[in-house]
Amino acid sequence: TSGSFRIASSSQRVSELVLVRRRALALAGALALALAAWSVARREPAAERVRRQRIEATTALTSAWLAGDRAAAESELARYRSSEESPPFLAFFEGVLRDELAPVGDAATRALLAGERARRADDARGALASFRTAWDLAPGYPFLVLLQGLAALEAGELEAARASLESAAFHFGRCARLHRALAELYERLALPDDADRARNAALAEKWDKIKRVRRVVTGALEIERAAKKIGSSLEAAPQVLITDE
Repeated sequence: TSGSFRIASSSQRVSELVLVRRRALALAGALALALAAWSVARREPAAERVRRQRIEATTALTSAWLAGDRAAAESELARYRSSEESPPFLAFFEGVLRDELAPVGDAATRALLAGERARRADDARGALASFRTAWDLAPGYPFLVLLQGLAALEAGELEAARASLESAAFHFGRCARLHRALAELYERLALPDDADRARNAALAEKWDKIKRVRRVVTGALEIERAAKKIGSSLEAAPQVLITDE
């Protein structure tokens, strides 16, 4: 009987050890999964942050470029160039600002440069095809949508232009060039109310620029007045030099 008891006890201990081992393995597996999920969770926000910063930078660059504001565009370009070792589309923005449109860079950048060469050659359909290729190779960037919309409008593909331009408006709401394009588009689509709203938005952006310049001039006059160099603003004859349109 005692022998049977010892055998039973040994068997029970073996079963318990097996159970403990299985639980330990299960716990280790759960911990490994948790660590893997945590590692992925850490990487994803960082990747998303980089993508958001790239979108913001290329949007600002495109806005300054299309506005003809060379100084602002060069400033945004320098900031973008220093943001990381090799930011996407850098060769494209350098090319359009310096009129050097040779095919360089990755496939998406080369497609963009080809699109800009076609646009400057009045080949709107060729430009549109190249900008669409760039989007296919590097989707997700709003400036690619805007360029497609502008090219589609020039090519007479009005519905495609509408889809792209209205989509780009979320990121380029302050871009007067976009609103002028929308106004032209809505006129051609016989949508006069929408055209008026787009023209008003473009006009509002123009007056916003004028107000920004006025604030700079007013600030300079206040400095001169504080230094007792002038008594009132009527005594001043400021010279304003701007590069924006």
